[in-house]
Amino acid sequence: MKAYDGHMNLILSSVEETIMIVDADKTINVFATMDQFTAELTQYLQVAKRKSEMLFVRGDGVILVCYLPICSMTY
Repeated sequence: MKAYDGHMNLILSSVEETIMIVDADKTINVFATMDQFTAELTQYLQVAKRKSEMLFVRGDGVILVCYLPICSMTY
């Protein structure tokens, strides 16, 4: 993180953005077992990634800011 302000607007550097796209026309059985649900979901899920040198994130879209080693802790 390069900078932030009181509105939680962020300027980030060396960013990799991951976008998950689910086909909205398909229906998934949410009452299936976890293995069946995962198998169905992966059929309709596309993942797109892109890298940016610098990224501005508007503060109203920020939910959580966490340093990676802290985020990976288990409780």
